[in-house]
Amino acid sequence: MHIMEGFLPGPWWQIWTIVAAICVVAGIAAFTKLVRQRPETLPLLGLAGAFVFILSSLKIPSLGSSSHPTGTGFGAVLFGPAITSVFCTVVLVFQALFLAHGGLTTLGANIVAMGVIGPLAACLIFRVGHLITPAFSVRGFTITMFSAAAAADLATYAMTSLQLALAYPAADGGILATFLLYIGIFGITQIPLAVVEGIAIVLLMRLVITVKPEIFVSLGILSRTETKTLGGVCDAETALPNSRKWVWVGILVVLITAVLAFSFAVYGAQPGTDDIVAGTLEGTGVVPWFEAGSLFSEEMHGWLFALQAALGTVIVIACLYWLRYRTNCGKGRCGEQKHTIFDEHILDDAAMASPLRHVPAWLKLVLCITAIIIAVTSPLPYVPLFIAAVMIAASFLLAKVSLHLYSSLLMIPVAFAGTGALVILFITGGGETLVDLFTIGPLHLSITTNSVALAVLVLSRTFAGMCCLYFLALTTPMTSLFEVLKSLRFPQEFVDLAMLIYRYIFVFIGEAISIHNAQVMRGGYGSFRNWISSFSMLASMLFIRTWDRGESIFLSMDSRCYDGCMVLPEEESRATPASVFAVTVFLAAAFLLLIFEWRFV
Repeated sequence: MHIMEGFLPGPWWQIWTIVAAICVVAGIAAFTKLVRQRPETLPLLGLAGAFVFILSSLKIPSLGSSSHPTGTGFGAVLFGPAITSVFCTVVLVFQALFLAHGGLTTLGANIVAMGVIGPLAACLIFRVGHLITPAFSVRGFTITMFSAAAAADLATYAMTSLQLALAYPAADGGILATFLLYIGIFGITQIPLAVVEGIAIVLLMRLVITVKPEIFVSLGILSRTETKTLGGVCDAETALPNSRKWVWVGILVVLITAVLAFSFAVYGAQPGTDDIVAGTLEGTGVVPWFEAGSLFSEEMHGWLFALQAALGTVIVIACLYWLRYRTNCGKGRCGEQKHTIFDEHILDDAAMASPLRHVPAWLKLVLCITAIIIAVTSPLPYVPLFIAAVMIAASFLLAKVSLHLYSSLLMIPVAFAGTGALVILFITGGGETLVDLFTIGPLHLSITTNSVALAVLVLSRTFAGMCCLYFLALTTPMTSLFEVLKSLRFPQEFVDLAMLIYRYIFVFIGEAISIHNAQVMRGGYGSFRNWISSFSMLASMLFIRTWDRGESIFLSMDSRCYDGCMVLPEEESRATPASVFAVTVFLAAAFLLLIFEWRFV
């Protein structure tokens, strides 16, 4: 589908750029208007854009060569060609800059073909097919949707053939002969892919209608009776989706999609239709007049295609979950309020409610400390990632930790670790240069193989350590850890001081939340100037208020006969053979993997 960089001469590339710019501007305006008027469609917009992102990353082998599906039929039917052109622009810019797939001078022509003509064909066929169907049925809807999705794919490549024919009319036969030549090259490969794409989009459309039927009614695509016919109404007994099931299925789908994209891009033996068309043009004496190149070396293209597919899949799964969750919450069945990282006693509440609450604290402490030591001493990222994966699985499956809470807690240290990894990525030298950015005096910013390896290693070690610490914190109350310290013969003063410090952390957080909420209720953060003033007042008052709360706590302790020794509640917990065996097996596996890494470094 992509016209390669420099293969479109003037004035054609200027003409298509102007046409594409008009369409994209209209699409941005339509996108903004839709979100403003119907904010509930935002996850569906994300889903449509991500679907284009996924399918366009898959260079699928077909008859004689390989090519990309477009994925534009889904968004075109829902939102029309204008908004779909915005999705396609994002995808095409990404591929032009990072993958040398398409180009900057041919970007306008590629947007018109993929983002305007293809979606327009899908939209027209769906509307006409929907109108001429005598009686709505599941079979009729499936055929209409399949035809629209396949038409979007085929119309895209037909438009690309027309663009090349207009730019390079044949001496014998003119525009028609050139058009038939290139449509023949594209058609042999693209017809089977259009069939596969049509089936995929029909399945996705049916799934989304089942999850969120009222959006299709509000957009005027289907009537309420038609959504009922398609099974799109969830009755009142529909259970709230299991977030853990979404997570694990989502991770599996993301990995499979990324592996497929990488495999098709790196190990695909067949040349792409874009390469065949470029070779045909060069055979007729056409020489590219412009070559922009790529920001990354060709060896990185497979990984970038995998990254594109993985990002798109993550967005698709997140949007589907959002649609399903908000649908059920809108019916008043959201259940109890979720924990957030701004709750004053969040860690203790989660630990007290954990099913692993009565597993001995010393066993969990040994598990986490040993796992952290193994992760930190690993020379490669595989062992830390293995430890992180096991800890995350144990937190979700065994400790029943909320996905929302866990991701919120993990986001903070990962953001700090990611910042450090970025510095390592651009500053550390050595090895083969993958991306050469720029040089300013003695400062040379580039990404090398050694810098990538070190950044990934540091990030994986940090991630594994935080997963271990969160598993310990979310399954073990602090009183149990203090009891372990006492059993290890730590001085009583040290244990008491640790308990007071821990308590005062939450006193500090609670006072900050109270002051902030009072300021928000009084419009303290309504403008930037008010924001600065309110934040400075919060910072100045926080220490004083925390000191006063601390004094009140100490007075209350004195009134209860505090004698300088804080008594901990006695807990009876014994390590079961199964828990000891599981911890031993995990640590042994991690240690063996560590030895294996050190032997092959």
